[in-house]
Amino acid sequence: LGEKCVAEIGLAINAVGFFLLAVLTFAPSVALLFAALVVFNIGDGLYQPSSSGIISNAAPEGMQGQVQGASQGIQSIGRMVGPLLAGALYVLGASLPYLIGGLLIVAGFLILLLFFRETRLVAQG
Repeated sequence: LGEKCVAEIGLAINAVGFFLLAVLTFAPSVALLFAALVVFNIGDGLYQPSSSGIISNAAPEGMQGQVQGASQGIQSIGRMVGPLLAGALYVLGASLPYLIGGLLIVAGFLILLLFFRETRLVAQG
């Protein structure tokens, strides 16, 4: 299918998982929690390796390690800042962190769908 297609599928599934988590605040259920976590993790499992492939293919030869390292650094910052923002949103409404997270994933999906093409490296090293 290619990295881009698998990343799109992963993001779409991931967004569904986030929205299912948001529904939990209105309809608490262990079964729904389990389903939401399974859906979310399937989407994340599809997206993460695909995004690494996209990033690797976009980097000039000989710089792929540096680009992957920078990507991992940015992801680490997101893993620090995200929970802080989610905590602030949670005070405003228990479902808000999941709704906003889902909307951000949908935005990422649309950006990937509309603006990125599946290509191998075209830049000169």
